Amino acid sequence: MTNLTDKILKECTNLEKVVLRTRATILLINNREDDIYFESLISALTLYLENFYMGVERIFKLIAKEIDKKTPSGDSWHIQLLKQMSLEIPSIRPALISQTSYEKLNEFRGFRHVARSLYAYDLDPQRVIELSNKLSECYDGFKADVQAFIDED
Repeated sequence: MTNLTDKILKECTNLEKVVLRTRATILLINNREDDIYFESLISALTLYLENFYMGVERIFKLIAKEIDKKTPSGDSWHIQLLKQMSLEIPSIRPALISQTSYEKLNEFRGFRHVARSLYAYDLDPQRVIELSNKLSECYDGFKADVQAFIDED
């Protein structure tokens, strides 16, 4: 699993960068002086939130393909993949994520779906900020789950 572990850890490094950029952008929002700047920062946060969940999904797809040998398809593949990662597959692998991480990540999955369907300026800025403020905690739990998964191997 060394090659897979390396790929997972590389994605986690990228996710950490997204989390750090999100924190920095939140600080800029708190110190803003004009509305155009605010809208740009909300657009940046929206992109970071989408990037975060897409990175998480890349890890999920790696595990689904290389360990489970089964990757969901169809219209609801995103939620199916998230559920798949929350389940233990007897004699194959433990659950990758806890129920707590599942619930938190599902919120980001849902946001990603909405954000991809709307223009950034149509999103509720307070919702974007609220979710951005939850990102660090979600990532910390996810990272702990991934590390426990890697350590178990």
